[in-house]
Amino acid sequence: MKNRSIPLLLALVVVPVFAEFSQHIIVNNSNINTVIAKEVKPDIVQDGQYLNISLPPPKGERRYWLVFTNRRLLEYEMDLREAIWSSEINRAISAIIPLESIKLRVIEKGKYPYTREVVQFRVDIEIAMKIYIYYDYPSEILDGGYYYTIDLPSIIESMK
Repeated sequence: MKNRSIPLLLALVVVPVFAEFSQHIIVNNSNINTVIAKEVKPDIVQDGQYLNISLPPPKGERRYWLVFTNRRLLEYEMDLREAIWSSEINRAISAIIPLESIKLRVIEKGKYPYTREVVQFRVDIEIAMKIYIYYDYPSEILDGGYYYTIDLPSIIESMK
């Protein structure tokens, strides 16, 4: 009798636990300064009719993509994971371009030289009003973390 109760007891104790699956975060003018947006918060500087945009370096295998659209996306359309991970592309999307980080050697007076990884691009403001920046893994992964869409048009509008 005792031998039969041990496997039964183990079956009751060993229960797989799964993390909460990934959550999509839209970074826009209302939450750009929150803790949840910190990982991808863009630094945007206007230079005449252009914007110079810098992004934090991607962590691990994650990447950034510029998603060009022919119109402003509705909130539910901003979850761009299917467009990146598969060939299912919303008709509003005209192009998807991966962004690569570069390593810069920085030399400052009185400091040791160091290397800094950056993701930067320059874009016309009118074009930027139809660009979204997507941040996620390049292929399917169940990481339980966040993946982001930066709503660049809403952030630019709040700068005016």
